[in-house]
Amino acid sequence: MSLRGNRISDASVPGRAMGSVKTLLKLDLSKNVIEELKQDSFVDVASLEELDLSHNKLTDLRRGSFRGLPRLKAVDLSHNRIRAFHSDAFVDTPLVEELRLNYNSLNQVSDLSFVMDTLPKLRFLDLNNNDVRDVPFGAFRGYPALEKLYLSSNQVIFLKSICLHLYFVCEFTLKA
Repeated sequence: MSLRGNRISDASVPGRAMGSVKTLLKLDLSKNVIEELKQDSFVDVASLEELDLSHNKLTDLRRGSFRGLPRLKAVDLSHNRIRAFHSDAFVDTPLVEELRLNYNSLNQVSDLSFVMDTLPKLRFLDLNNNDVRDVPFGAFRGYPALEKLYLSSNQVIFLKSICLHLYFVCEFTLKA
């Protein structure tokens, strides 16, 4: 279902409105005016596999932002203003394989590594065009499913042996 390009400000409203639709697989809320995700915003659409929240006004992801989405596989949070994550933002979403965070305001990869602990199947992570300056030692260690990692157009100065711990990554970009 596409609700793209409206003036939706509360992400939970479409979920509540479609609570009776038990097989909703894809929800596009891109190009709206959503500033925050409340805890349990999507609890009424548990069948959801793809969620597009790109081109909104999100600044942080709070605890339980995606709770109630056990089948979620792909999340697009690109083109927002995200600066911070709560470590439990993706709690109870063990099937997420693709996470797009490009074109945000992230500067700490270490904050993201706590989130990744709740995403054991994450294969694709796009961090292009953020404000990442430093990738600490072991930041992406322990994520054997991760195949594609994009860090292009950031402010990265130090990698601190990141490549020594990306055994399974097939594609890695770090262009200016």
